[in-house]
Amino acid sequence: MPVTMQYLGKDQTYYKNKYSLVLLRAAFLHKDYMSLYMKYLPRKIYDFVASEFNCEDIAMSLFVSYLNSGKPPLLADLWAVYSLVKLYTDQGISLDDKDHKSKRNYCVTNFAKELGMSSGKRKLKAFRLLDDKIFQHGASTIDSSGSSSYISERETKLKSSIANFTNPDYGPWRWNIETADEAMKKGLIRNTAFFEERWRRRRNKKAVSHEELAYAIGAFEGCLDEDQQETLYFIKSKLHSYGWFRKQCQEIEDSKFLIEQIQKRILC
Repeated sequence: MPVTMQYLGKDQTYYKNKYSLVLLRAAFLHKDYMSLYMKYLPRKIYDFVASEFNCEDIAMSLFVSYLNSGKPPLLADLWAVYSLVKLYTDQGISLDDKDHKSKRNYCVTNFAKELGMSSGKRKLKAFRLLDDKIFQHGASTIDSSGSSSYISERETKLKSSIANFTNPDYGPWRWNIETADEAMKKGLIRNTAFFEERWRRRRNKKAVSHEELAYAIGAFEGCLDEDQQETLYFIKSKLHSYGWFRKQCQEIEDSKFLIEQIQKRILC
């Protein structure tokens, strides 16, 4: 029976502390790989991508691994992954596609087989991440954390920013807000108050985004600037239009978690 590979999302791979693919929206790609992809990617894979308009990211990731003896592409530090800004579109290959996961499983399995990466020396490998520190989350084949020459100005600024937070995991969310501010205010980021305002799509309780929490924590820690304070007021006004949120505010003392209490006290 042939081995079937599974396409797993970040939520499934993160807690296992392993990965073997990096999708293109979170990747830096040397221009030479584009030429190699066009010229030397097996035609069965190339033709499938062209006809199905899907799995080009899987094809490229596997092809890069193939050219590097089965090693997965290097993963950017965690701050880069968390601060990724995904803009809204009303069209996409995965939207309303119930078979999207099975199609991706098919691509991983068959592309790996076509490249000879199902077994042998070039078998696709799963790499452990370095650790759970926000600036040391890439594959163990590279470690820039000990050399200041590899630390960018953006990383330095983020390190300073997250020093204000009790939990460093909220640092990337705050950075996401800073990098996505213009797009968010134009209603191009899902599950934000501005998205709701522009597209008239009421969010349910589950859909309320991390932005609300990050702004609340930022206000609690005193690190919101004047413009961000105005955004916080707009978020509060939108939240108070929800009956479920007003009810939640009445139950504030029942919360057992400090972060939830901070969020509720500020936004209520």
